[in-house]
Amino acid sequence: MYEYQEIDELIKYLFNFSKKLKEFKDDPQKFLDIIKNLDGDYVSSLRDYYSKGEKVRELRYFILNKIYNKEELSLEEIKHKMEQIEEKYPDKNVFRVFSKMFYVFFELFYKQFKDDVKEKLTRLHYLLRKILEKELKVNFNQQKSIKPFDWNSGFGTPGCWLALIPYNEEDHKNCAQLFISINCAYEEDKKVHFGLYYGDNLGIEAEEKERESFRDIKDLDVSKIIQKFKDVFPTYIEINKEIDEIKTEGRGEILIEFHKEGIDFSELEKTFDEFPLYFDNIASLKNQILACLKSNKNIIFFGPPGTGKTKLAELICQVISKSNNNVHDYIFTTATADWTTYETIGGYMPDKESQKLKFRNGLFLQCFRDNNGDPINRWLVIDEINRADIDKAFGQLFSVLSDNKVDLPYFTDDGEEISIEPVKIDNFTVDSERWKENVFYVTNIWRLLATMNTFDKASLYEMSYAFMRRFAFIHIDVPKVERGIIEKIISIANWNIDIEKIKDSINKIEDVWEILNKYRKIGPAIIFDILQFSEQHPDREQAFIHSIIQFILPQYEGLEEDIIKECFSKIESHFSEDSKIILNKAIEDILDVKIAFKKEKETSQL
Repeated sequence: MYEYQEIDELIKYLFNFSKKLKEFKDDPQKFLDIIKNLDGDYVSSLRDYYSKGEKVRELRYFILNKIYNKEELSLEEIKHKMEQIEEKYPDKNVFRVFSKMFYVFFELFYKQFKDDVKEKLTRLHYLLRKILEKELKVNFNQQKSIKPFDWNSGFGTPGCWLALIPYNEEDHKNCAQLFISINCAYEEDKKVHFGLYYGDNLGIEAEEKERESFRDIKDLDVSKIIQKFKDVFPTYIEINKEIDEIKTEGRGEILIEFHKEGIDFSELEKTFDEFPLYFDNIASLKNQILACLKSNKNIIFFGPPGTGKTKLAELICQVISKSNNNVHDYIFTTATADWTTYETIGGYMPDKESQKLKFRNGLFLQCFRDNNGDPINRWLVIDEINRADIDKAFGQLFSVLSDNKVDLPYFTDDGEEISIEPVKIDNFTVDSERWKENVFYVTNIWRLLATMNTFDKASLYEMSYAFMRRFAFIHIDVPKVERGIIEKIISIANWNIDIEKIKDSINKIEDVWEILNKYRKIGPAIIFDILQFSEQHPDREQAFIHSIIQFILPQYEGLEEDIIKECFSKIESHFSEDSKIILNKAIEDILDVKIAFKKEKETSQL
C-alpha cells in the first residue's frame, strides 16, 4: 500500500533528524560548529529576532552577532557570557534550565526545520489514523497529541512522538492512547517505540507486552506497527470506556451543582441603574427584566432602532456571568435571513482530512458543551432576531423552549442519536436521567436574550405565534424629547462628546428629533451618531444637514410618501435655503419622494 510506504519514509526522516539531534546533545562543540556554519541570511534574520531581549535572548543574540560578523566563537566564550548575564540577575538563576549547551543552541538550529518537521509528523498522524479508523471502525481526535522535537517547553529534545486518542478527548494525559515515539536518545532497543500508552494523569503503567520497538531503523516494518495497534486496541477501548463512565458520572454531578447554585440576580439589581444607557422608565424596565429572568423566562427586547436594546442585553449577560460561577460568559450573534437550523442547532460538516461527515454544534448547542464535551452554561444573545426566517431557523427550538425533549436527525460518531432535553435536576440522579454523551441538557439556569427593531406594532406579527409564546416581550421605547434631554443622555451614557463645541446645535437637534419621533421613532444611539459627526465637522449647518441625510433618511425607507412629505415639511424651517436643496435631492434619491419646500420669502409672508 502506498500509505505504508509513505509512513516508512516519514518515520525514517524523523529518525534521522532525531539521530542528528542526539549527536549534537552529546557533543556541544559539534553543535556549535553547525551553528557557526548556518546560512548567512538565516543568521541575519535570527539576529534581528533576538536583538531585543534579556537573559537567554541576550545570550543567543551574542552568539548570532559573533557569527554574523565572522568573529571567533568558542564554548568558553559562551560560558563566560552566561556568567556575565547571570551577574546582572543574581536572584533569577537565569540559566538553570539551560545547563546543557544543547538547550541554548537548539532553537537557533531548529527554527529552520520547525515547519517541515511539524508537517511531516502531522502527515504521519493522519496516515496512521486513516488506516486504523478504516480497519477498526473507530474515530480518533484529528488535531491533538502531535509533539515535534520542540515539545519540551521549547527547550528541545532528540525525540518526537504522536498519539492517537479518542475523538471526544482533548488531553492525551487523561486517556489510553496508541502512540509512536522516535527518539535516538533512548536505549538501543527503544529508538522507535510504539503500542499502548496510558496518560500521565491515569497513574497506570502499560505492560511490557503492550509495547514494541525496533532495535535498528533498518528493521522498520510499518505493518508490524499497525498490527501492534490492532493487538492492543481492545485494551485501549476497555480503558477509555471506564474513563468515560467515570467522566460521565462527574459531568452529571457538575450539571447538578450548576443547578443547585441557582442564579444570583442581586448584582444585576444593584448595578442596573448604573448602566450607561438612558431610559425614561428605568425603574419599571428594571423590574420587568428581573421578574422575567427570575421566573425562567427568555426575553426579546423590541422597539425602535438606536434605543439601546443590544447594549442592554449584553450588559445583563456581562453582569450575570461575572457574578455567577455557573454562568460561563455568553455567546453573541446577529441573525440573518439565510439562517437555518444548521446555524442554530447544528448539522453535518465534512471533515477536512477524512472527508467523513461529522456533526457540528450550532450556536444553541454551543451554550451547553465546551470543546471537551463537559457541561457549560453560556447564555445566548441574538441581535435582530426578526431578520431570520423564524420557522426555518428555530424549528426544533420551539419544543425545547416549551420544556419538551427533541430528537435530532443527527448521530454522534458512535452512532447514537443526538437529542436536546430540558431536565429537572431533582430527577437527574435516577438511572433513566443520568448524563448521556449524545444528549444536550438544558436547565432553567440558561437564558436566551434577543432583540428586534420594530417601526410599528404590525411587524411583531411577522413572527409566528408559536415562537412568540416562548418569550417575554419587553418594549424599549425612545425617551421623551424635551429641552435638555441630550445633555442628560450624554452624562448618563458617558458619550465622549464635547458639549461646548456643539452647544449651538443641540437645541436644533432636539427640536428636529421631537418632530421626527412623531413619524418614525429614532433612538438615542442615532442622535449620538449625529452629535459625533457634528463635533468633527467644521461647518455646523453643513454638519446638520448631512447628518440628517446620513443617519435619518435611511430609517424612513418604506414609509408612505405623504408621511415623508408631512414630516420633512415640519422640520424645513430648521434648514437654510442651500440645505433644503441638498436635502430635497437626497430625499428624492434615497426615498424616491419629491418635496416642494417653501422658499424663505413665502415663509415670511405667511
